[in-house]
Amino acid sequence: MRVLRQGPGESYPHGWSPDGTRIAFTGQRDGLWNIYWVSRNGGPEHRLTDYRNRHAITRYPAWSPRGDQIVYEFAETTGNIWLMDLPH
Repeated sequence: MRVLRQGPGESYPHGWSPDGTRIAFTGQRDGLWNIYWVSRNGGPEHRLTDYRNRHAITRYPAWSPRGDQIVYEFAETTGNIWLMDLPH
């Protein structure tokens, strides 16, 4: 076993590139979630998205079969509180 990425922030790996040389992951750096990849040999992480909203999250990155695209979930959460009327 070896560490591929080390430093502050959370990281959640999710998928290997089709050629097996890179790993896509979602990471939180300085309170911001973005999509990254890192080489299976280690080295620097490479940020693919540039979201700057602290209420946005990214999850589940996955490579396309040819390795030329990545699909992922993006959502913005604001902690909304709703009021509804209850039936009598």
